[in-house]
Amino acid sequence: MRSAGLSTPSPKRPNRPGGGFGRTATGCGQTRNVGEIMAAVKAGVRLLGENRPQEVMAVASGLAQACREEGLDLGEQVGFHLIGQLQSNKINKILGLVSTVGVG
Repeated sequence: MRSAGLSTPSPKRPNRPGGGFGRTATGCGQTRNVGEIMAAVKAGVRLLGENRPQEVMAVASGLAQACREEGLDLGEQVGFHLIGQLQSNKINKILGLVSTVGVG
């Protein structure tokens, strides 16, 4: 019998990255330059996010180049997401730059 408010941890599901709890931490590069973002990538961050389309456009090419220099592929091994609002007039400018658009 379980006490109220306590729960048993669910078993890990091997078919999900990170052990299977359906959650992944995103490193947000808000106002950071490519060098600072790459320091996080070198430390192991594999999912990056920007919350403004103009920030995505400002760092995307430099970030892709820096990832290639480290032997990584931006979009494949390092995810790059837009995690903020997106106006319809900016969709075409960022679609090829990010792997996911998460509008909340």
